[in-house]
Amino acid sequence: MASTYHVEIQGKKPFGEIDGNQYCIWCYLISADPPLLGGEVGIGFPAEVDIKDPTAYPDVADVQGTALDKSGNQGRQRVYVEVPGGGLGPGGTSVCFIAPSDEDSRTDISLETRTAENKPWTSLAFVGGPGDGAAADLQPMRGRGRNASCRTQPSRSGYTSR
Repeated sequence: MASTYHVEIQGKKPFGEIDGNQYCIWCYLISADPPLLGGEVGIGFPAEVDIKDPTAYPDVADVQGTALDKSGNQGRQRVYVEVPGGGLGPGGTSVCFIAPSDEDSRTDISLETRTAENKPWTSLAFVGGPGDGAAADLQPMRGRGRNASCRTQPSRSGYTSR
């Protein structure tokens, strides 16, 4: 049976102002069938997206357990979590982070995994959204972009905190 991976936006909610700019807490849901076991799983974004290091915000519950990796290649950065003990299955896990509120409906997003810290990231073909579309290593999805306000904007599944 071939593995099927999904990434869908759960939504975003206002965070507040940082250095004179409005920021939001962005949340995505990653799911796998059959389950992905062990290691770390993350969402890759273009390096120029201003994603704040979650460890700098210990009082923000939504981003706890999330990490940021700006190392690597091809001008990408990753927001990631450890794969849960029982594996990452169809129920999925949330990856939340703080980034500017500006939005673009075609942000190039990748799904990546690695077996241990400091090991290289591996791209996984995934379906962007809850449907059964074509899987690809890079999907244009709703994400951080330009000229949008940060209103709470849930997806079909609604915004849920971790």
